[in-house]
Amino acid sequence: MAAYKFIIEGRSGFEPVLLELPTDVTAWREATTLCGELVKDELEPSTGFRLLVLDGNGVQLFQISIAAT
Repeated sequence: MAAYKFIIEGRSGFEPVLLELPTDVTAWREATTLCGELVKDELEPSTGFRLLVLDGNGVQLFQISIAAT
């Protein structure tokens, strides 16, 4: 298992989350699931956020940006 850090920028109240996951593919799936939940529950007009996924060494693996205009 590897460590992955999930950071949400542009939304207040979200602390970085560290998860132990088996693969990068699993981390990607977790990221897309989290983004879907945020879009469904939190996104409002003229807002947005960015989700970063870092590996255990702090290297960015993925970035998902969502904007509502």
